[in-house]
Amino acid sequence: MKRFAVIAVVLLVLFAGAVVAQARFLSPEPFVIYSEDSQRVFRYEFDRDEWAATISLHESGQELWRVEKFPSGRTRNCFIFSNCLAYFVIVPFGLRPDVLRFYAYGEHVQTYYVDMFMSAEQLRYGQHLSTGYHWAAGSSRDNQANLLTVDAVNGTTFVFDITTGEIVEMSIAADEQSQLGSMAEPALPPNTGSANMAWWAWAAIFGSAAVMGMFLNRVRRKQRTHI
Repeated sequence: MKRFAVIAVVLLVLFAGAVVAQARFLSPEPFVIYSEDSQRVFRYEFDRDEWAATISLHESGQELWRVEKFPSGRTRNCFIFSNCLAYFVIVPFGLRPDVLRFYAYGEHVQTYYVDMFMSAEQLRYGQHLSTGYHWAAGSSRDNQANLLTVDAVNGTTFVFDITTGEIVEMSIAADEQSQLGSMAEPALPPNTGSANMAWWAWAAIFGSAAVMGMFLNRVRRKQRTHI
């Protein structure tokens, strides 16, 4: 019985460590982006205590605007910027239905959802990775025109204006026209940072639960034998 108690305590400690490590793993890291002429600076700061982000744009040492409690993107790679840094796109992390979120001066202007880029069959049969849907076959950005081109896995190519979030051009594969989903919908609630937990965190959770179950079951059997 003592052996089971020791194992249970050890696994509980491992579980607590896994949760803490996972929280730090999911925590976005601050970053700074400079414009091509180095006159403008975009700053992304993250407060782990408040679990909230603050974004701001600066020019020649002066702050142009600031947005606090901004829905957090996970890393620098989640952001796609215009050439002036005032407009940007966020590709949310994780298995979320919203896959492109457009912002102007830190304010949300447009959201597009995964069913626009994947066919119903692709969604039904789980064509996705552990970190998110596999909805884009490729993409490119025109820095001068502030255009984002996305080749969707359903055969459709979209060209977005990064400054407005509007679709300026679209070509649909003939056999995929009937599969096209809704174009845009109101924004979802802000991303709270939820994402798939790493496999080792889940292993620690289930391992702890299994050992605790065995320990409690053994205790109950011993209690019955003494009655």
